[in-house]
Amino acid sequence: GMGVVYEAEHEDIERRVALKILRPEASLDATLKERFRAEARAASRIGSPHIVEIFDFGELPDGRLLFAMELLEGKGLDVALERGPLDPSRAIGILRQICKGLAAAHEADIVHRDVKPDNVILVAADDGRPDFAKLVDFGIATVMAQEGDDTGAGTPLYMPPEQINGEAFDGRLDMYAVGCLAYELLVGAPPFGGETVDEIITAQLESAPPSIVNQRPDVPVALEAVVLRCIAKAPRDRYADMHDLEAALCEAQIESELATPWDDLPLPRVTGERLDRLRRQMPQHAAPEPQRRWVWPAIAAVSMAIAIVVTILLLTSKPEVTPEQENVVETLTNKAREYGAKANWVFPPESDKSATALIQVLALENLEDASTELALERAGALRREFATTLIGLGNKYWADAEGKAYARDYYAQAYLFNPENPTIRERSGYTVGELAELREKAKSKQFSAREVKQGRLFSALAETDEGKRAELVQEIVDSDELLSASNGDRLMALAGGGRKATRRRKPDARESDSGDGDDDDDGATSRPQPKTTSDPQADRRQREANKARSRELAKEGLSALGKRKYRNAEQLFNRALDLDSRNTTALIGLSDLNFEEQKFSRAIDFAERAIKVAPRNGGYRIKLGDAYFKVLKYSKAREHYERALELGHRDAAQRIKKVKDKTGK
Repeated sequence: GMGVVYEAEHEDIERRVALKILRPEASLDATLKERFRAEARAASRIGSPHIVEIFDFGELPDGRLLFAMELLEGKGLDVALERGPLDPSRAIGILRQICKGLAAAHEADIVHRDVKPDNVILVAADDGRPDFAKLVDFGIATVMAQEGDDTGAGTPLYMPPEQINGEAFDGRLDMYAVGCLAYELLVGAPPFGGETVDEIITAQLESAPPSIVNQRPDVPVALEAVVLRCIAKAPRDRYADMHDLEAALCEAQIESELATPWDDLPLPRVTGERLDRLRRQMPQHAAPEPQRRWVWPAIAAVSMAIAIVVTILLLTSKPEVTPEQENVVETLTNKAREYGAKANWVFPPESDKSATALIQVLALENLEDASTELALERAGALRREFATTLIGLGNKYWADAEGKAYARDYYAQAYLFNPENPTIRERSGYTVGELAELREKAKSKQFSAREVKQGRLFSALAETDEGKRAELVQEIVDSDELLSASNGDRLMALAGGGRKATRRRKPDARESDSGDGDDDDDGATSRPQPKTTSDPQADRRQREANKARSRELAKEGLSALGKRKYRNAEQLFNRALDLDSRNTTALIGLSDLNFEEQKFSRAIDFAERAIKVAPRNGGYRIKLGDAYFKVLKYSKAREHYERALELGHRDAAQRIKKVKDKTGK
C-alpha cells in the first residue's frame, strides 16, 4: 500500500488514533506534498459522520508525510464481501451512507478518486447497530497522482473512463466507483474484470456490464437500474450528484417495497415533489427500545393489547373511495388509453412531453389515498394491455429483415410495461443499462428532440391501416427527419401501400440541378436525391453536382461540430455521405464527433474509412492513432503514428514518444 498504519496515542488531544505514515517515495515531490496538505486540510473540515475524522497531519524529520485519524474498530466492506453478496436491503443502507459521505466531500471540492470496498469501514453505531459506514483514505490518492496525470490514482476495477483517459472530472468520478462497488455488493464481483490490468481497463472503456438480475434474480429491477446508471461510460449519463443518487436509491427501495436497518437516515437533499414523495413513502425505522422487561410489566401488557386491537381495526376497516378520488383514477385510465391509441406509449408527441401512456400508468401507481387499490388494479391491467400491443408490433416487424431494428424498439417499449418478461428483453437487443436509461428518460420526460422525432416514426409504423401508415411514413420522409436518404425507400417498403419514397421540397433562389433545398434554422439542409438518366453526360453532371453539394454539407457539418452541435453535425455529415460515400471530410468529421463523445470504436471505424479513400493523409493517420491509443491498442496507434511520420506530419514524433512512454518500448 501507500504506507503503514499504527495505533498511537495523540498527546495533545489525549486520544487513541490511527497514525498513517506514507512511504518515502510518496513524500519526495514538493508539489505533491503541498497538494496533500491542502487536501488534508479540506478533508479535515468535511465534518461528515460517514468520513473518517482527520485530527492532525504533518511531516517527520526525514520528510515522510503522516496524519492522525480516527481509530476505527471495525472491518472493511471487502471483508464483508468474503462471505458473499449482500442482501439488497443491507446494501441499500450501506450505499446511502456512502452517498452522504461523498456528497459532503464533493461540496468541499474533494473528490476521493479511490472508492472501493476496502476503503469503506463498517463499525458499530452509537446505538449498537452494525454497518455504520465510514469512508477512509481521503486525500491519499492525490499523493500517488503525478502532476497533471490523475490516472495514477485509483484502482482499475473501480476506475471510470474519464479517470483512465486522464480527462477532466468531477464528483461523478466517485459515483462511477460507487456503482462498481454497489454492483459488487449485489453480485459478489465488480462489473468489469480481466486477467490483467490492461484487460480490466479495456473492459472499463468498452464493455457493457453483465445483468445483475440474471445473476441474482432476487435483486429488484429498480435497484439494478440505479446501479447501472452509475456506471454509464459518459459522466453526463450518470446521476447529477450524490444527493440525486441517494434519492434514486430511496426510490428504488420504495418501488421494491424494501425496508433497511438505516431507514432513519436523514432524507437526501432533494427538493420539491421528489422530496415530498420520499417523506410520504420512505419507511420509518424505529430504533429498538432498551430491554427493560422487569419494569412496568402491567403497562407493557396493556400496550401490547392496545397494539393488537389497533392492528385488528386497521386490517378490518377500509376507507371508502370518494367520488373525487374515483374520478382521478378514471381520468388517468382514460388518458392512458387515449395516448396508447395514438401510439404514444413511451415516446411523447412533440406538443406535450407528458402525453404518454407510461406517464399515466406511473401516476396511477403513485396515488396514495383510499383509491390506491383501485388505481393499482387499473395500472396493472393497462400494463398488460400496452405490453401485449407492443409485443404484437415487435412480432410483426421481427419477421422482416428491414423491420427488425424497429421491432427491437417496440420490444424495448414493451419491457417498460412488463419488465418480468425475459423474451422481450432479449429480443430488444438493448443492454440492461440502456433499458434503465430508456425507463428513466420516459419517467422524467427527458427525451431529446431527436428521440421524440424517432418516436413519431414508431407511432407511424404502428398504424393498422396500410394506406394511412404509408401516408404517415411519407410525411416523416418529407420532413427530412431521417439521417440517411436510403432509409426512405426501405421505410416505405416496410410501411406498405405500394409506394416509393418521394421528396417534396420548397424551391428557393438557391435551387439548382443538384436539387438543393432550403437551409433550416440550425444549418441542416434538405438533401438532393441522386438521379439517373439515359444520357451519360447528364449523369456525369448530376454526379458532379451531388459531390459539390456533399462538400457543402460536410463544410456545414464541420461548422456545427465546432459549435458542439453534435446531433446537427452528425445529420449533416450523413447527408453528405448520402450524396458521396467517399467524402473524406464527412467521414473524418464523424470520426471526430464520435471521439468527442468517447465512442472510440466508432471513431476508429470512420477514420479507417477515410484512410481507405485518402491513405496518404497524415492528419487522418494521427486521428486514427489517437482513437486506437484511447482504447489502449498501443501497437495499432504506433503503426499509424509512424505512417504519419513517413508522410511528414509534424505531430507524429511527439505521438510516437507518448506511446513509448506508455509502453516502455
